[in-house]
Amino acid sequence: MQLTLGNKIEAWAIQALRAAATLPFDLQIEAFNSSAETATERIVVKAEVGEQMEDGQKPFAAQLDVSFHTVNRDADEANDVFAKAEASLVSPATSAYVTANFTWLLVMTEAARTTMETRGNFRVFTRTIPLQVASV
Repeated sequence: MQLTLGNKIEAWAIQALRAAATLPFDLQIEAFNSSAETATERIVVKAEVGEQMEDGQKPFAAQLDVSFHTVNRDADEANDVFAKAEASLVSPATSAYVTANFTWLLVMTEAARTTMETRGNFRVFTRTIPLQVASV
């Protein structure tokens, strides 16, 4: 099965988070699945790929949503999770996967934004990180 660009981005993010993130507490890390609602505290990653950009390198505009689902953690703890997650996404430890799967990957953490919503008993903090990406 051929992975889509979005699937490759999600796989990269999951691998990077599992390999390099020293998260403040034990969290399950998984790709987004709209039908999956579990009762566990976890991180969910979801990639959205937009239009191909018009410059000569032709990367795609994309975004990576890193969502932290929690019942009793606050915004400060969510920000700590996101700081560690972002550090792992720009870490050299992810470079082997990046080299094998992308010809271009720019993670624009300085333009990221955070939102919070309530879903049932969960608070869902989401960090949206803009990307520019081209696949091998």
